[in-house]
Amino acid sequence: MVKILDEVMKELPPDAKINDAVFEGANIVLYTKNKEFLLDNKGIIKGIVDNIKKRIELRADPSMVLEAEETKEKIIKILDDDKNKINIMFDSQRSRVIIESEKPGLAIGKGGDLLKEIKKETLWTPIVRRIPPMRSQLIENIRQVLYDYSDYRRKFLHKIGKRIYEGWTKDKRDEWVRLTCLGSAREVGRSCFLLQTPESKVLLDCGFNVAAPREYAFPYLDAPEFNIQELDAVILCHSHIDHCLPPDTLIEVEGGIIKPIDQIKEGDKLVTFNWNNGKKEIGKCIKKVKTYTHKEIIKVKTSYYNLEASPNHKFFVVENMEIKELEAGDLREGMMIPSIVTEEVPFNGISLFTDVDYRERIFLPKEAAIHFNYLRQKIGLSQRALAKTLNKNRNFAFNLERKNNYIYSDTLKSILKFYNIPENEFYNKFNVNKTNLPKFLNPKLAQCLGYIAGDGHQATENSLRLTDESRVCLEFYSDLISEVFNYKPEVVHYTDNSKNAFVAEICNAAITRYVNMNFKDILNYSKYRVMPINIILSSPDIIKGFIRGFADADGCVKKEQIAIDTTSQKMSEQIQFMLNRLGIESSLSIENRTGYSEFTSYRLNIKGRESVLKFSDLIGFGHLDKKNKLDKLLLNIKDLQPKNKDFIPLSTDDVHKIIKSIGLGNECSDLILNKDLPKNVFSIYKGSTSGLTRYTADSLYEFLLNRQKVVQKSLLSNNIKQKRLIAGLSKNSLANLINLTINDITKLESGKNFEFCNLVNENLNKLIINIRNNILDKLTKLKFFMCAEVKWQKITSIKKEKNEYEYLVDLKVTDNSNFVANGVVVHNCGTVPFLYKMGFRGPTYATAPCRDVTALMCLDLIEIAQKEGNDPPYTVNDVKEFVKHSVCLDYEEVSDVTPDMRLTLYNAGHTLGSAIAHVHIGNGLHNFLYTSDFNYETSNLLGPAATRYPRIESVMMESTYGTRSDTSPSRKESEEELIKEINETAAEHGKILMPVLGVGRSQEIMLILERAMREKRIPDMPVYVQGMLWDVTAIHTAYPDYLSPRVKRELFQYDHNPFLSPIFKRIKSQKEMQEVKDSKGPFIVMATSGMLQGGPALEYFKHFAENPKNCLIFTCYQGIGSIGRRIEEGEREIAFVSGGSKRPEVTKILMKIYTIKGFSGHSSFKQLVSWVGSLEPLADILHLNN
Repeated sequence: MVKILDEVMKELPPDAKINDAVFEGANIVLYTKNKEFLLDNKGIIKGIVDNIKKRIELRADPSMVLEAEETKEKIIKILDDDKNKINIMFDSQRSRVIIESEKPGLAIGKGGDLLKEIKKETLWTPIVRRIPPMRSQLIENIRQVLYDYSDYRRKFLHKIGKRIYEGWTKDKRDEWVRLTCLGSAREVGRSCFLLQTPESKVLLDCGFNVAAPREYAFPYLDAPEFNIQELDAVILCHSHIDHCLPPDTLIEVEGGIIKPIDQIKEGDKLVTFNWNNGKKEIGKCIKKVKTYTHKEIIKVKTSYYNLEASPNHKFFVVENMEIKELEAGDLREGMMIPSIVTEEVPFNGISLFTDVDYRERIFLPKEAAIHFNYLRQKIGLSQRALAKTLNKNRNFAFNLERKNNYIYSDTLKSILKFYNIPENEFYNKFNVNKTNLPKFLNPKLAQCLGYIAGDGHQATENSLRLTDESRVCLEFYSDLISEVFNYKPEVVHYTDNSKNAFVAEICNAAITRYVNMNFKDILNYSKYRVMPINIILSSPDIIKGFIRGFADADGCVKKEQIAIDTTSQKMSEQIQFMLNRLGIESSLSIENRTGYSEFTSYRLNIKGRESVLKFSDLIGFGHLDKKNKLDKLLLNIKDLQPKNKDFIPLSTDDVHKIIKSIGLGNECSDLILNKDLPKNVFSIYKGSTSGLTRYTADSLYEFLLNRQKVVQKSLLSNNIKQKRLIAGLSKNSLANLINLTINDITKLESGKNFEFCNLVNENLNKLIINIRNNILDKLTKLKFFMCAEVKWQKITSIKKEKNEYEYLVDLKVTDNSNFVANGVVVHNCGTVPFLYKMGFRGPTYATAPCRDVTALMCLDLIEIAQKEGNDPPYTVNDVKEFVKHSVCLDYEEVSDVTPDMRLTLYNAGHTLGSAIAHVHIGNGLHNFLYTSDFNYETSNLLGPAATRYPRIESVMMESTYGTRSDTSPSRKESEEELIKEINETAAEHGKILMPVLGVGRSQEIMLILERAMREKRIPDMPVYVQGMLWDVTAIHTAYPDYLSPRVKRELFQYDHNPFLSPIFKRIKSQKEMQEVKDSKGPFIVMATSGMLQGGPALEYFKHFAENPKNCLIFTCYQGIGSIGRRIEEGEREIAFVSGGSKRPEVTKILMKIYTIKGFSGHSSFKQLVSWVGSLEPLADILHLNN
């Protein structure tokens, strides 16, 4: 017998007649043959429980209980209520009788009196369960499985208990605790964590991403730390059915250096932006994620920057003078996004590969040959002996000392080594010209490379050729190459004398191979040339040199600008990016020069006084003719247009709102807008000018500042008319506001009547104080945008293209949760049955509704997969195994799950039965809180997540919307928007399709629709419910104790069940579904799947999509790659394969599309912060997981 059972048995008196002591999970069950002890043990059992701190239940030995039929009769007689329907089932081996009741309270009795009477009369232990008001075949099946396998579960639960208590001790443990992430971490759906101690291995959640390809949908169950045979238990906190850049995107790291995102490592320090103070800061990369599922990519182009991103990658934009995040797929032309202001950074040399595979021939001066002769004779060696020593032919020494003028570099190296002569000393002494291959990048080398990229190509395997119309320019670069490489190419006229061009041949295999090995991208075919990564990752001095060389080759000076042309789009974008990092603003245009080239030409235009001056100061030309033209342009610099417009991210609408919020632009005002507003501000106000420049923002700021002084001063005045005009009110409006007549106001302003002076003054002061506060708010926000260390770039084009990258990359950064990319500041289905398919036979802990919903969702996934001709990840039998091995806990019920882990589940507020898991480890060693998905908000359906716990040392906290800009409409605003869209569609007799996930949000919306129709806010119409939604709703009715206080009050106090409203019509068959499709609107259809990945929602969509009167309303998250996401992102023709067919079906979308994001089951940023602040006690360590 297990030790703890021995301790219990020792505490029991001999007359207790305990026939058996077993475990039911963490609980201890004692079976007695003593009737008196069963009915009244005199507090003995309670005393033992207080001592060992474990739950103990006393039951009658199965041999003692009353016969089943007689028991049934007695129970019916005791309950004696015809209005309360009951079902009775017996669990004979455990002496339990299960009473299913429509009204459990009537079956329990006051204070449990009826249950006590049943036990006294029959000796059975009664268990009461609710009969769902809505019949649920699933709940019936689950209860039937548990009943059919009661004997198996009895043995299974005893086995769990033995595992828990074999290593049980009362003492505090001293051991390590480890948490391993096997899924989630910025990925939707597949959340999974492994919690370990030396004694235990427990899995927290096990999710599945339905929108991802199968190979990326599951958690990392092949991780070295995870062994399913060693797994003790699974804790299921909720039912889990249900952003990124190309790898060459350039990321700015500490010090101003940039790296491709693919080269960023965890721990790297990156430049981030603090939206609280408007300053650049340094953050740390704490996570790097690769995604393989993006089929499309968004190309965002501004006047000065280009960036590619996945459709769901977030950018910062400004809306109503507030910073918010917007996914790339939602960006539009004309919007403004921030780019970072780059400063000069110190020079950093980048090492290069110099050990090229080449035997260079070096000219050997006569003096050097004589010296070799002298050295040989000095040591007394014959020529033949020297040749033999060096493993050369017999004439080698003779040729070396008398005849040859050239020698291979490796041969010379071996001779110098033989004579023990340092190489550099020999080269300097005899002026030997050996090719120099720089070991580090430097500005002059970069300039040569830039010129080669523009006007050079590889002529042969061992030579490069430079071509230019200017001999002077070629000679300049011949000298520069000589300085860099110690090799001077000869400049000659082009072989074809009809062409006015010159060439410089670099007939040097060492240089040719050196360039190929280190900078091969500049020797590609012209259209495909790109800036070498070594140049990109270097300092501004290197970049300046490269651009100078490239501009000497392909640049020119026009009348009012500098232009750089290339046939490589990538090269033009890279140079533009680098110029902008140097503070030289340039725009990119396409030049189709017919007959000049077979390729399109891309032109960089450097305009504006400051940019031209900066180009001259920082880069300039080496090309003499171009240098002279630039000098002439600089002489006329005053005639050039000033600096390119520096915009502030406010629109004409924003200016209108500012003016209106401060009492101007209304029916009456003390100011005349076209007279008193600054001219440039008024030009924006009336729409004559688009975009608020920094200069205009200065004028607006100054105007608001002065206005604030006037408004503040008016508060000290008793001049009613002045105050009225400052408030922007007519006499009539003021009179209506305070229930006076216009005549009263006229007399008051003229000083003829002071009866209402205090009343009017008081009301006007309130309005003026509000105006003053608005002005101060606008001044604060305007100053932030004017002083922030970013430049705002207007989006000039957005293109959606096929993603050609193997994978995309995203980073998670500390503190500000953003980073600088290409110059721009940027920002669930259960897998548990799969574990049983893999052979796991341990327990899964969950609340009862969570177990039921999970089983339903998994069965639904199997059904949809089979209908679509796909293989489901598991079978119905695997779901049954999950149910057989489930152990259900109520909220705040404490249960040991392993020898050193104790679990308590608390309300998470996310979905029905969702839970926050509190794990007490090592008898007081550590207390860990795992939130899973949670919502700290009282919704229509559920209460908020719990905040009070016994002890907490560390928290793993969900942060799906964990950044400051993660704001969404309030629940009230979302309800209003939903009602508005329903009313608009109903007015056109349209049909409303709402694809739903089935759990949580669906029932929330059902409650909203039922109440809105009851309150006549929307017209009466049927709401057709199809798919697993009906069964999930039935589960909600079976567990009312898990619902919000409001719903419970309606159920228990007013006997009103909103889910049973006659507006909800269940669709059970294809025939009924077709009747709904063919019927006239208005009506609402709620059906699964929520992402339109299958199920009845997809069939309704095909039928409704081509009618513009109909509408589609998304209220749930649309996974990346799903049909729903594609529609959200603007696709208006959808081709898909379904029903096992391989022929694509194409559906044109003419129906209206709406997305309402305020019904989330996740906490917003403010709610997350509020939840953390409300934690009792506060945790020592907080981990955030998205």
